[in-house]
Amino acid sequence: MNDPKRNAQLAAAHAMKRELALSDDCWQGLCLRFSGSRTDSSGAMTAPERGALLDHLRGLGAGRKKSAAGTPAARRRFAAAPQRAKAWALWGELAALNAVSDGSETAFEAFVERQTRVAIGRLDGRQWNRVIEGLKGWLGRKRGQQPWRRP
Repeated sequence: MNDPKRNAQLAAAHAMKRELALSDDCWQGLCLRFSGSRTDSSGAMTAPERGALLDHLRGLGAGRKKSAAGTPAARRRFAAAPQRAKAWALWGELAALNAVSDGSETAFEAFVERQTRVAIGRLDGRQWNRVIEGLKGWLGRKRGQQPWRRP
């Protein structure tokens, strides 16, 4: 497995993971989403799957020159990128469980805007946390975990 293209993709993916400060759970959720629920490891993904993952991470702001983050709105967007990635990974898990009818990014953004009543590019950390907690609760209910009930 000494493929230079594979090694370059993996190095770029892990650098972007670090840049976005993604947790291991979030990373595994993204890998599951882009591999079609086949694997939670970027190393076990196919080259096209890794390419789609890299494109998604770039869309979240990773791999860009930092000088673009000079404006207050851009700083807010970069600060929210890890929270957006976490919410997106949770959305992907819900899609894998067939809890949502449309697992696309457009549907995700529409859901977030419906829940917060704020355009997705203008969300702050507190609003992202509310979205994440809502998605975690929904995911827990779909998995049959009900933390509010005692065993």
